[in-house]
Amino acid sequence: MIITDPMFGPFYQQVDAADLKRAYWKIDTDDGYKFNEEELKKLISPRTKLLYLCNPHNPTGRVMTREELKAIADVAVDRKLRVMVDELWEDIIYDGRKHVTLASLNPEIEELTTTSWGISKMWGIPGVQLGYTATTNKKAMGEIVRVANPFYHGASTLGQAAARAVLDPRSEYWVRGIMKQLHKTRGIAEKRFREPTSCSRGLTSIRVTITSTGLCWRRPRLGYNRALTLGQVVQCI
Repeated sequence: MIITDPMFGPFYQQVDAADLKRAYWKIDTDDGYKFNEEELKKLISPRTKLLYLCNPHNPTGRVMTREELKAIADVAVDRKLRVMVDELWEDIIYDGRKHVTLASLNPEIEELTTTSWGISKMWGIPGVQLGYTATTNKKAMGEIVRVANPFYHGASTLGQAAARAVLDPRSEYWVRGIMKQLHKTRGIAEKRFREPTSCSRGLTSIRVTITSTGLCWRRPRLGYNRALTLGQVVQCI
């Protein structure tokens, strides 16, 4: 399985739980966390079963451009490679950027893609532990249903009720309000950290480069880059 490095830690655990070998598609802060399709091509072998993506990316906050997604789709279709995309952060997008769903690009990549979403991030209700998955590939969905069958009753009545409210188009007012507040909060944090550090724009956390301070940041086993979240910097201070 091909998976980006860095990536949200539990994703690595899922690869291990499936008893698959990780192939790391490295994205780096020095390159603006760009997704280079040429590097992706080098990782694909006859043994490759799946490409695992996260868009917007966690933990970097990078929102893939349509051009990057088109390049990934072309590679996947050419190599007949299945793709799993986590789009949990789809609503939390800054500075006029647009989130594009990989499966929406063309029918060929749609057939190869399985996409998952959830209601915990934008709506601040991770405790209900409810998400959903979609694919037009009937065989793939059948496999998901078979594996997930023992967990069907894990969705609480409260979670199902919350999901209906969240997915109602009339709830868009909440998204607009939260994004207005998050832009304001990010602006305050950026102002505080603008000197002498530099900030990169991403999700609800700000990643602060601290190399000029002389502090040492060791790369953990799971592959996070040499940057700290705002909360970690505050803890260090």
